[in-house]
Amino acid sequence: MKHIKTHHKSVNLTINDQQKESTENDCQRIDAFISSVESMQSGGLSDNFDQEIAWWVIWNSLPFRVVEQKGFKDIVKTLNNNYSSPSRNKLENIICKLYEVKSNQMRTFLDDVKWLALTADGWKDIKNQISYVGVTLHFIDNYQMMSICIKANQFTGEATAERIESVIRQTCDEFAIDIARVVSITTDAGANYKKAGKNIAAHIHCVAHCMNRVVEDGLENSLLLSDTVENVRNIVTAFKQSSILMDSLRNHRLNNEDEPLKLILRCCYSLKLNLFNDT
Repeated sequence: MKHIKTHHKSVNLTINDQQKESTENDCQRIDAFISSVESMQSGGLSDNFDQEIAWWVIWNSLPFRVVEQKGFKDIVKTLNNNYSSPSRNKLENIICKLYEVKSNQMRTFLDDVKWLALTADGWKDIKNQISYVGVTLHFIDNYQMMSICIKANQFTGEATAERIESVIRQTCDEFAIDIARVVSITTDAGANYKKAGKNIAAHIHCVAHCMNRVVEDGLENSLLLSDTVENVRNIVTAFKQSSILMDSLRNHRLNNEDEPLKLILRCCYSLKLNLFNDT
């Protein structure tokens, strides 16, 4: 190196310039790395990850507490040790903000839709004894049928026609939907929903519910079918309560190279329709 400095000054200058440039580039890379770490910890990149997790929870209908479970945190840390997943409360705030953004987009989009239809229904979570009401919007966009759930909230108190009608109208107001643009509303044959629907727009009975009523009436007037349904229920119950019977059924299917299936004690509606579909 001393020889180069003494007898080849031009080469020495070139080497010095290259070393200086290399050092500057290394510093830039370090600065960029530090910046990316800071962004991952508390900046824009971290926010993007938070939103992706929020969408994952939304699309899969997962409970908010999933982000605080050890297994989930371990996976996140394994993928990127510099990122901290959002807490349950932060996740809730992110989803609420996403809802506001999407709601505003929907209001803007619906301004250009001339005619709309609604369906409304209520149901109860038997396990938790909580009632819910849902409202779905239907319209045609570019010759395609579109359906969007715009309400799925807990319903407290007595489910009178007046209160149900009020919920539906409030839901329409939230999305700036003029009731005059609603050409029809579909509900089941429940007296409360039927009355509420008629006070809003032309009322249509739910076809699936009407079919179920026909099946129920048919079963009530047919002793043979009623006995068949009861026998099927008893058979399924017997298999579900006996590990020996279930093992026998599973082995029978495996011996015939069939995939083992689960016996399901369906609700009354599904069981009745399946009886008709199988005959």
